[in-house]
Amino acid sequence: MHRKNKWIILTTFFLFFTLLICGCWSRKELETLAFVTTVGIDKAEEPGKIKVSLQMVDTTKIRPPGGGGGGGEEKPVLNMKKTGLTLFEAIRKFNYESTRRPFFPHCQAVIYGEEIAREGVGKYIDFIDRDPELRRNLYVLVAKGEASKILEGQPPLEYTVGVSINRVLDKYSTTSQIIPIDLQEFIERLMSKTTAPVAPIVLVNKEKNISVTGTAVFKEDKMVGELTPRETRGLLWVLNKAKGGIIAIQLPHANENISIEVINSQCKIIPEIKDNKLKVTVEIREEGNLGELNSPHDFANEKGWDNIEKLTAGVIHGEVLAAFKKAQEFNADIFGFGEAFYRKYPAVWREIKDDWDKHFANLELTIKVESTIRESGLVFKSSMPR
Repeated sequence: MHRKNKWIILTTFFLFFTLLICGCWSRKELETLAFVTTVGIDKAEEPGKIKVSLQMVDTTKIRPPGGGGGGGEEKPVLNMKKTGLTLFEAIRKFNYESTRRPFFPHCQAVIYGEEIAREGVGKYIDFIDRDPELRRNLYVLVAKGEASKILEGQPPLEYTVGVSINRVLDKYSTTSQIIPIDLQEFIERLMSKTTAPVAPIVLVNKEKNISVTGTAVFKEDKMVGELTPRETRGLLWVLNKAKGGIIAIQLPHANENISIEVINSQCKIIPEIKDNKLKVTVEIREEGNLGELNSPHDFANEKGWDNIEKLTAGVIHGEVLAAFKKAQEFNADIFGFGEAFYRKYPAVWREIKDDWDKHFANLELTIKVESTIRESGLVFKSSMPR
């Protein structure tokens, strides 16, 4: 009995000790790592090569709380650039100069330069998809111009460009005119046989402020055009992602307008085949609040309320139609209508899937919008003098 208890104690000790030593097998010392927050990918001047820009946190410039310093201090970031035949080769070259290894789990965004996006991002997505340090929820964007120039931006309220972009896209619903696309969704669209990839467009102005505006549209892996912010919201209505924002409406009377705050929306996509023609109906239900009324006219009655709802529905209809026409111009199904036909008509889909581009270009779209105004704020009538 004593011998048995001895073996139990030894076995327990051995297992406990094994757990302790295994817990540190993947440990990385902080002073050996350079935390990457943003990756920029551009064409290099040398033919056939790419230029990779990394923005990393410079921990030597980070002051502890109460460490002093004023508002004019340099931000604790470091930008470095390297070229290579592949993305992996270029990134590994940073170790030639940096005493710390680039570390990617905290990366917020990958930005493709406009030129490389139009040439095709397919060759430069595999490493990002394959490497275990890069998270699936980082954002994918296209720069207006070179991606390296975006990393030189100076966002006024954030230390790094990546954090600034991340927070702007996280709160996209405040306008619903920019589309947040993370790595997972971008790759899913890239691999889809029907649904075209899209990505938000980022630019830097003369004051070096970062702005996310508009949407890049891809055909397979090549950027073929852009959506305006208005057209982007048209896309978001159909994708069920327009959950906020302001609809500004010009009233029939001169210099009079209203603002509707979107609080929710839902869209139903209904594919159908009629008379051997492919048709899609999108039914959108929007709810909003009256946020501003710049008119002396009285809308504080049922007729006036109905007029506001009809005007709002008209704006939504116009935005969706504009986005659809632009998508047909690019012959890129950014809405996922092909997937809707596949789910409803799988047998027919097998016959038309190889010619979906041709069918999408001739697709008939019907847009039905129902708008409901829920509240009018603290006042019902306008405060403008009559």
